[in-house]
Amino acid sequence: MELSGAPYTRLADLAAEIRLNRAQIMEIVEGTGGTWTSCGLTPWAKIADIPFVPKGRYEVMQVYLPAQGPRAHWMMKGTCAVQVTCDFGDEADCARKFHLITDLAPLTVAMFANSPVAEGAPSGWMSTRAWVWTQTDNARTGFPLHRSFSYEGWVDWLLDSPMMFYMRGGRWTPAHGRTFRAWMADGIDGQFPGPADWELHQTSVFPEARVKNAIEIRSADAVSAPLSIAFCAYWKGLLYARPALDAARAVADRLTAGGTHAGRHLEAARSGLAARFGEGAGPGVGIVSAADLARELVDLAREGLRSLGEPTDLLDPLAEQVASGRSPAHAFLEAWERDSSPANILPQIAW
Repeated sequence: MELSGAPYTRLADLAAEIRLNRAQIMEIVEGTGGTWTSCGLTPWAKIADIPFVPKGRYEVMQVYLPAQGPRAHWMMKGTCAVQVTCDFGDEADCARKFHLITDLAPLTVAMFANSPVAEGAPSGWMSTRAWVWTQTDNARTGFPLHRSFSYEGWVDWLLDSPMMFYMRGGRWTPAHGRTFRAWMADGIDGQFPGPADWELHQTSVFPEARVKNAIEIRSADAVSAPLSIAFCAYWKGLLYARPALDAARAVADRLTAGGTHAGRHLEAARSGLAARFGEGAGPGVGIVSAADLARELVDLAREGLRSLGEPTDLLDPLAEQVASGRSPAHAFLEAWERDSSPANILPQIAW
C-alpha cells in the first residue's frame, strides 16, 4: 500500500492526512486478523516467491535491472520506504537543500533503519533496504552531483542516464540502456522524444535525493505512522528555517570530514544509530557518532519548527528514538532473537 500524499504548507494538515489514511486502511482489516506492517524489507517471505506488481513498466524492469545489480528483484518486490518532498525557491535554494539532504543521507538511513531481517533470518544490516539499493543499478541510484549541484548538471545527468523503457502507442517498450541524449540526437525507429517522454524518464532514476519540480528525500526505511510524521517534521524544521539549515550544514561538514560518502552510507546501513564515522580516515579526522549527530539535528529541527510556528510535538517520537541511541531496527532485531514468530514480531513493525 502506498500513500502518495497531497502537498501541504502546514505539518498539521500533512499529519491529519496520514492519520486519516491509516484509519481507513485499518478498517479494511478490522475483524479479519490481518495486520498492516511498516518496515524497510519484508522479513519472512522469500523474494523469489513474491509476484511482481502487474504494471507494464515492471515487465521491462524485471528483465533489465538484474543485469545491472544482483538485488534488483529484492528492491522491486521486497523493499518499502517513507519519503518526503520539499519545494525550493530558486537554483541556489535547491542546491543548498540538495547538498544537505545528500550529505546527511547516512544519518537518515541510521535514524530510520528498520529492516534487519530478510527471508526469515537476520541479514547483518540494520537497513537491508539501504544495502539492497546499492546492489540494484549504480547508474540510476546513489548520489549523483554530490556537493556539485546545478540545474544544468542535473539535466546532464538525466540525459546521460540509461533508459529502461519508453512508451509508444500505450505500450511499454524496452530502451536497452540507450541514453535520453542519444534518443534526442538519433531517434529510435525514426521517432524522437517529446515532453511526456522526458517526464517519464525522470521517474526511472532512483537516487537518494531526486529533483523534479521538488526534491524527494528517499533514504529512510518505512517506519510506524508516528515516526513517519516525525520524519516529515524533521526535514521541514531543517530545510525551511534558514538558521536551522545553516547549523545543520555545520553538522554535515563534521560528518563528511573523513572517509567516503559511499562508505558512510554502508556503515549507516550496517550499524544504524550505532554507526561511527571517520574511523580509518587518517590523522586529524575525528570519529563522530551517528547517535550524537542525530540528537543535534533533531534539536535543530525542533528550533526550526518553533521559529516557523509549527508544532514541535510531532518530532517527539523521533527525539525519543535518537535519545535512546538505537534505530527501530535494534528493537526489531532484539524481538526477533527472543521469538521470531509472527505473533511476536508483527506488533513490533505495525503501521
